[in-house]
Amino acid sequence: MIEITELYKYYGERKAVGPLSFSIAEGEIVGLLGLNGAGKTTTLRILACDLLPSSGSVRVDGRDVVDEPHEVRQRIGYLPDRPPLYDEMTVHDYLVFAARLRGIGAKEASSRASEAEELTQLTGVKDDPIQTLSHGYKQRAGIAQAIVHRPRLLVLDEPISGLDPVQIVEMRNLLRSLKERHTILLSSHILSEISETCDRILVIQDGRIAASGTEGELSKRLTGSTIDVIVKPVTEKGGDVLVEATMRAVMGVTGVERLEDESEGAAWSYRGSGVPGVWSYRVTADEDVRSSLIHALVHASVPVLEVKRSARELETVFLELSTTKVKASAGRSGSARASKEKA
Repeated sequence: MIEITELYKYYGERKAVGPLSFSIAEGEIVGLLGLNGAGKTTTLRILACDLLPSSGSVRVDGRDVVDEPHEVRQRIGYLPDRPPLYDEMTVHDYLVFAARLRGIGAKEASSRASEAEELTQLTGVKDDPIQTLSHGYKQRAGIAQAIVHRPRLLVLDEPISGLDPVQIVEMRNLLRSLKERHTILLSSHILSEISETCDRILVIQDGRIAASGTEGELSKRLTGSTIDVIVKPVTEKGGDVLVEATMRAVMGVTGVERLEDESEGAAWSYRGSGVPGVWSYRVTADEDVRSSLIHALVHASVPVLEVKRSARELETVFLELSTTKVKASAGRSGSARASKEKA
């Protein structure tokens, strides 16, 4: 669906992107994760034919963004970081307008708008002026205009920016539902949402891909796998020893740490929930051993409440990649200074 090869983008002498190469298959939800200024928005704008690349090849569904920009635009739905909304228009009128701009006939435009409203759950506010909508509904309207022409690819720049926790969950569910009809590339700096929403992650730093893969693959490559385990206390004598020994015996496990403070790690899930006294552990492993842990604990008659990948894992990976970049940059700067001094 997307093929980018040796892409560069310069603003004057400043390099914003490059060398950048990656591909995305049809039906994937891929997250572009990076710090501010890493090149995320520039990359998305080039894909949306909003910017021309300085060099390299960018193809969408086999069409080149430089040679065939109109063909590419027909295949792409684009949501910039600030949705292109007209506050004085109603939601339905705005979506009809967006459909007409995409070359859809007047009769079909209204039905396309209604279809987009249903997919983004805007039917209840379709007659409301956009200026009266909450931020969450405005984001939905922005996505609706991006899908009104039934594109094959959705390009979304920070679609969950500024949303409250409830709206974030709703947006996550919306994006997952759209996967059935569209390939999706979205950018974000919110680590947990990239992890929850996307099939694959592309970490972009300094205009190039620093790492790619699923969260588990990136974690295994850099830090191993970290898993939070919560069980009910085993009342028999030596129950705590049994639980820890059972997990340590699982193939691939490299460490088991008991979390004494309920405010730490996954234990917070049960605070105030009426669950009396839980035991929380953080397990490190060479790979994802969640199913093996569950099997071993159940076989040992340990009541399991929760086994999940640590919420801190993706953050650890991202920080590790950032640290690597900083060290590499510092090394290059140091070498340059040394060469200059030597000269």
